[in-house]
Amino acid sequence: MDPMTTEPNARIVVHNVPPAAPGKCVVCGFGGKDDRVYIDFGFDLDFYGVVYFCSECMTEVANGIGFVSADQYVRMQTENMKLHDQLRTALDERDGATHALRAYLNGGSAVGAAAESAELPKKSELSKRPASKKPSPKPTVSSDAKESGPDDSSSDDGVIISLG
Repeated sequence: MDPMTTEPNARIVVHNVPPAAPGKCVVCGFGGKDDRVYIDFGFDLDFYGVVYFCSECMTEVANGIGFVSADQYVRMQTENMKLHDQLRTALDERDGATHALRAYLNGGSAVGAAAESAELPKKSELSKRPASKKPSPKPTVSSDAKESGPDDSSSDDGVIISLG
């Protein structure tokens, strides 16, 4: 017997390999040795033997009622940190674009003064907003716009940006 729990009166004992018959998980039937462990609740059935649950099946049960394993938690925390970094980068890019636009618009036009006084959301305000349930549409660029030649005096550069 190779119990991982050393308390003599423990209600739950964890084994690396199920020591008693039938020697397998009651849910999936696996009884070999790999990275999973076997949980023994001290429950023995007549004509069956000791009821074991492997850690893989117990993880499924725990997930079903809203719990996560330590490995799942670490993966989610790592993914959350990556997303946080991406958000920070996007906000920095947005701030740079806003600054560039304001500088361009402040080139002496009345519109530039209005843009300077406009209230744009700050990074701290964005973190307080509730998350949108629907993702924002991604801009698409179409080259179907009219081609402008070198002597064309219009300000259209031949690119259409669409948000949907």
